[in-house]
Order: sequence, then C-alpha cells, then structure tokens
Amino acid sequence: MSSVHPRQVLDELQRLRRRLGFDRNDLRRAADRRQWAAGPAAAVSFATIAPPPCAGIVSATYQSGVRTEAAQTASHLAVGGAAASGVQVVRIGQSGADAVWHGVAARPGAR
Repeated sequence: MSSVHPRQVLDELQRLRRRLGFDRNDLRRAADRRQWAAGPAAAVSFATIAPPPCAGIVSATYQSGVRTEAAQTASHLAVGGAAASGVQVVRIGQSGADAVWHGVAARPGAR
C-alpha cells in the first residue's frame, strides 16, 4: 500500500501554482505576464466563438440525415391496403400483435 504524504501533495500544488504564473513574482518578465494572460483570453474567446458554428454544423448534419431518411422512405415500395386483405388480428399484447392470415398460401422458403 502506497501512501502519499500530505506535504508532498502541497509541494506539488505549489509547484503547479508557480508554473501557471500565480506567484506574484517580481522577477517575472512583462512578456511572461502577457503570455500567461493570453492563455485564459484564448480559452474564453474559443468558448464564446466556437459554439454557434458548431451548432450550425450539427443542425445541417441532422437535417441532411432527415432528408436522406425521407428520400429512402419515399423510394421504398409501400404496401397498400389491398395486400393486407384477409388479415385478422386475434390478439394485441405487450410484445406485439398476433395475426391470422386467411386465404394466403405461402410457398416454402418464401419471405
């Protein structure tokens, strides 16, 4: 069982804080401070600018899928009411409906 001493955890957190620039060090160069400020500024600008284009792309992709599905559905052969004549529904349950076909002879191996 390995245990981490609380002092080691604090030392790592202090090191991280200094590495990120939160140390009020007077010896830091002005260029270092500007570079540090550019990081959060870039993150904030990305978080505000990126979502609208992403939402537009997602919407266009979804609409394209809906149009494709509608085109595929329209091109399929629809079964009319005449093809379903002679069907009697005998029971409707939770797993679906049981139906009896009258006057329809199925060939072996037919689908």
